[in-house]
Amino acid sequence: MQHHPKHQLDHLVVIGETLAQGVDYAESLLGVRMQAGGEHPLMGTHNQLLKIADHVFLEVIAINPAAKPPQRARWYGMDDLSARLPRLATWAVNTTNLTASFEASPLRDCEAVPVSRGELQWEIGLPRNGKMLMEGACPTLLQWPVDIHPTQTLDDVGCQLLQLHIWHPDAQLIRESFEEKLNDSRVVYTPSDTVSLTAVIDTPNGVVELN
Repeated sequence: MQHHPKHQLDHLVVIGETLAQGVDYAESLLGVRMQAGGEHPLMGTHNQLLKIADHVFLEVIAINPAAKPPQRARWYGMDDLSARLPRLATWAVNTTNLTASFEASPLRDCEAVPVSRGELQWEIGLPRNGKMLMEGACPTLLQWPVDIHPTQTLDDVGCQLLQLHIWHPDAQLIRESFEEKLNDSRVVYTPSDTVSLTAVIDTPNGVVELN
């Protein structure tokens, strides 16, 4: 068993009230077209994607009105979307050993759930209560199959993630849980009375802030 999983920033999650709304928000801000994603049958959601760095992508996701209601809580707290939409709601980290990574304190109530989109299959760590971890400030962990990653099929459209800034009252806990394992200087944690995420991205429109 691998006792020290490797961690890597994987993707940012923008949630829209509809997929079209979320995609329009991202495209108008970044000045590029997003690429087709697909449907997640287990969760009743669908998405579109955009490459924003090597092995890092932006995901716009929404409830799929054409899908059957899922038999479990949707990921990212999408059954109770009362906050502003569309918005950058959370972020995800790829790990080489998902269950071992649950030892980090914010993740102890997570379970590994197998999910799919088309032919792509992976495992993701989801809280048993269906809510986002620390209101989205704590990353969702997932594990892709070896040598398979969504960015392999995404075009380079001239976008580059410069920084992911995370504000949360317990930002220090998130930093202590992930900073050393993740070892990514783009991720910045700041204590704050309110919870928010901002991605600073270099784009054909110049440097923009996605939040």
